Amino acid sequence: MTIAIGDMFKFRNICGALVSADTQIVATDLATKTGGKMHLSLSRGETYTKAFGIADAAEDGEAAKMLANEITSALCADTVQNMNQVVGILKSKMTEWYAAYGQNRPPSTQFVFAAAVGGSCELFYCSPPNTVLPKNEPFAVGQGARPIEPLFPSLPAFSQPSAESALLRTAYWMYRAKRDEGSMCGGPTAIFMISQYGKAAPFGGQEVKAAEELGAEVDELLQQCRYSVLNGTSEQEQRSFLGDFSNSYLALAAKARDIAFPTLQWLEGTSWATQSASQKSEPAQ
Repeated sequence: MTIAIGDMFKFRNICGALVSADTQIVATDLATKTGGKMHLSLSRGETYTKAFGIADAAEDGEAAKMLANEITSALCADTVQNMNQVVGILKSKMTEWYAAYGQNRPPSTQFVFAAAVGGSCELFYCSPPNTVLPKNEPFAVGQGARPIEPLFPSLPAFSQPSAESALLRTAYWMYRAKRDEGSMCGGPTAIFMISQYGKAAPFGGQEVKAAEELGAEVDELLQQCRYSVLNGTSEQEQRSFLGDFSNSYLALAAKARDIAFPTLQWLEGTSWATQSASQKSEPAQ
């Protein structure tokens, strides 16, 4: 198993969904290699571009990849124009795949799935044969989910993050999953963001690496706070620590703000039809 994460976000008043996964593939003999676990499909709808992103966490990575490809290919059909049709195809394709194993037990498979169709965007937890659950809050699947689920914001305090915040906290969760479940989670992190209008932005490389590297510094600062509270020193010593802690906190927060995500500009824009008409109206140069 592996780690895949899903989250919703807001970007300049546009709703979107994030799908992320590590790239370490573990064979049955525990040999590891690097490979993709993410699938992204784009196609034109009646008004907006349709976008579908899916990340798998499975016992059999190749079987999960085949099912993910079948799902995204079917969703790109011209007849798919709303979220109810998306859910129906998800259940149908997973049920067919599950039934094909007959008397044999299908490999354990879970998906983080994001869909943008008809001007709306939703996030789902999926598991064959027919489990499709909408998610408004962050969630994770795979073995790497165990150490990071306690880190997710609690529901009473939950609020939809900005796109930048969603990227930063996903990078932190990925850092923790790789640190605590390193035998099953590892390699570079891949992230897809899609907007409600079907725009897609893939993140990787230095953008994500810089955000993940911040994770160790965040943990170090939190550890200092925990042990200072528990060390039983005087109020004067605690106040002295609090001044140093405040400076360290502000410096680390500034460092987080300085991490740039230029790929976010790919989420700009709305309807492909509007853009096409705009391009046609431009005078010839």
